[in-house]
Amino acid sequence: EDSSSVTTDSSADSSIDFGAEESPVSIRFGQGQVSVNQYETVALALTVKGTNKAVAYTSSDETVATVDANGVVTAKDKVGSATVTATVDGTSATCIVNVVKSPYAPEIVVGQREYTIEDGDVLKFSVETEWNKSVLSDEITYTATFAEASLSAKASLAVSGNEITVTSAGVEAFDVIVSATVRGIYTSKSVSVNVVEAQLKIQPTSAGFMPTVGGFKTSIATTTEIASDYANSRALDFVVAKGSQTFESVAIDWTATKRRSRTAVSSVKNAVLSS
Repeated sequence: EDSSSVTTDSSADSSIDFGAEESPVSIRFGQGQVSVNQYETVALALTVKGTNKAVAYTSSDETVATVDANGVVTAKDKVGSATVTATVDGTSATCIVNVVKSPYAPEIVVGQREYTIEDGDVLKFSVETEWNKSVLSDEITYTATFAEASLSAKASLAVSGNEITVTSAGVEAFDVIVSATVRGIYTSKSVSVNVVEAQLKIQPTSAGFMPTVGGFKTSIATTTEIASDYANSRALDFVVAKGSQTFESVAIDWTATKRRSRTAVSSVKNAVLSS
């Protein structure tokens, strides 16, 4: 009988090639520990090899420092140490973050340190707080007081957010102290206010009139032709103001003079109070 047989070459390589082995995942921080001032941020350098997956960051003590998804650490107000752990594909690395006391302090800043207003006027100014020359976005509660408590009889103060309102009620020079406690630190700024006697001002109330020079003696121009019978008094067209007070019943004597130009313009010059 015929018979068949299978011969196997034992010298042949019986291994199967499934391709190159995957590189192991490695993860490492650039530094084993870093120091950062209170309230400041630092981006931790991290080297990852063998994977493109996202890294997860955690902090061992978020009252000392927090860390976001990009490895940016924010130091809090508590001085101490926290361990930041980065993990990807089951592999981890750690970095110790030491939060140290900040050498900086909050500073209240204002647009100007001195103001002059008339008696009866209302002054409004805004403040903000800087930390290391940068404006803070913290929620800050401001207070405003007079440097001398007795001045409260001659002026009043109001605070709304970061806006300070001063209403004068007498001729006086005084200081307003704006203060706040920011990040546990008290800070203040002094603003000088000089209140002078209010001056009489003639103000037009009719449309088309515009004072060219502010003050008691003034010129008022209009593009409307002024009739000759207007040359005596037009009390309803003007008011006299002194600070926040207005005297609408005061008559104003004025003279109208015409000048030639492309557009007919008449002016009222040197208006004065008749009483």
